Amino acid sequence: MNRFTLVGSLAWLSLLLVTGSTKASSSDAWDEFRETLVQKCRAAANAGDDSLVQFEPFGSASYGVAIIYTPRGRQVCVMDKQSTELEITEPF
Repeated sequence: MNRFTLVGSLAWLSLLLVTGSTKASSSDAWDEFRETLVQKCRAAANAGDDSLVQFEPFGSASYGVAIIYTPRGRQVCVMDKQSTELEITEPF
């Protein structure tokens, strides 16, 4: 194996390792985002842990969106991805 082949192989291996760890952390970051969205929306709706929450897995470019089902009705919850501030509708 010549020097250039070895360097090229090591470069590809490094790229694969970095790409794999990026995907893992991105997945972890999305999981954390969804958990924050669900927890904050449930709290804002005064809904228990057993209440159904449906959410768009990635939201829009700027917002996370969820629907919370409570005995009082459905509520739409929108969370800013940067600040994590949210707004929630009245039950309908």
